[in-house]
Amino acid sequence: MVRQRQLAVVMSLHELDLAQKVSDYVVCVHNNAIERYGPPEEIFTSDYIMELYGATRGSYNADFGCLEMEPARGKPEIFVIGGGGSGIPVYRQLQRRGIPFTAGVLQENDVDYPVAKALAVEVIGERSFEPIGESAFARAAARMKTCGKVLCCLREFGTMNGKNRELMELAKKAGTLTDSL
Repeated sequence: MVRQRQLAVVMSLHELDLAQKVSDYVVCVHNNAIERYGPPEEIFTSDYIMELYGATRGSYNADFGCLEMEPARGKPEIFVIGGGGSGIPVYRQLQRRGIPFTAGVLQENDVDYPVAKALAVEVIGERSFEPIGESAFARAAARMKTCGKVLCCLREFGTMNGKNRELMELAKKAGTLTDSL
């Protein structure tokens, strides 16, 4: 509409993710004054958003435009096998319940990875675009033994995450695999 009719549209938004998606320019008002003005890519940085909102805990992911709360602390009680977005709702539910967890094995370019990094006590990762290697698999298998439960969010396995199926099978054999929190 803006480009078709050559209109200027002014919106007052508090939803950062929406403002980031629909705005050509953003004005940030802080302490009754315009503090910053510019394209969303320049305004919505992790450091600035945390400063703007006075947030001292948690994190803001500028790539996705989302704020994650502070992770639960302590010894991980559950190992979450996720990937492809399947783990994100579980990570957030565990954080809300105050349950510390480990996530793995996740490739660094997986959509689950940044959320897991923000909310998990530990993330066992693998390089982007690489199949899960023996080192990451061994670290994950060892960590699973120290957690009381293992939850596998994945429903599909392929070449890159095939070792996660093996982790799920190990948890089944150990009697620690659960299908709920």
